[in-house]
Amino acid sequence: MFISLGAQSNQCPEKNIPLKQFKPGDLSYFKYANSSIHIYHRTESEIKALEEKQTLVAGAIGNSNQPDTGWPSERLHSNASWAANGLRSLDSKYFVFWASTPSNDCNLIHINKEKKGQDGQSFSFLPSSWPGGLFDPCYGVGYNYSGRPVFKATYENDPKLEKRATYNLLVPEYTINNNVLNIQSCPNK
Repeated sequence: MFISLGAQSNQCPEKNIPLKQFKPGDLSYFKYANSSIHIYHRTESEIKALEEKQTLVAGAIGNSNQPDTGWPSERLHSNASWAANGLRSLDSKYFVFWASTPSNDCNLIHINKEKKGQDGQSFSFLPSSWPGGLFDPCYGVGYNYSGRPVFKATYENDPKLEKRATYNLLVPEYTINNNVLNIQSCPNK
């Protein structure tokens, strides 16, 4: 689902998004501050799985949301103080994240637990333990619903590509009041 917020200015105006329109399992996005922000409404079973198990790829940075701990400094980043909690969100139901991937040039694909994409395409190469989540097809990195890397393709002799699988997806600073999400920050470059 795409949500239009109108024209954007360089000043990153405050944006309010009513969350009641989202149903569990919905992935929506909107343009904001010359970028895109995604909102995923987690299901109860996804929340429980994320709280119980955080299986990350080898070498993943885990709680990082800062550029000085692995995220390339030239990429978008934020300083959301709560981004290190287990679900990396203010409300366990909603995962809010910048659309930018470590490659910054690839659209994430939402792939369910049954390894099917939005269009029904099969992603059978994913491991049987795939929890459902987001996939960067340019670099072969899969992320769980808290934006942590849980799968990576094998790269032969290319440490630069291997490192991309250690970065979390980034979350913006925001608040939620009365079931309305308020974006309060611009992506930094």
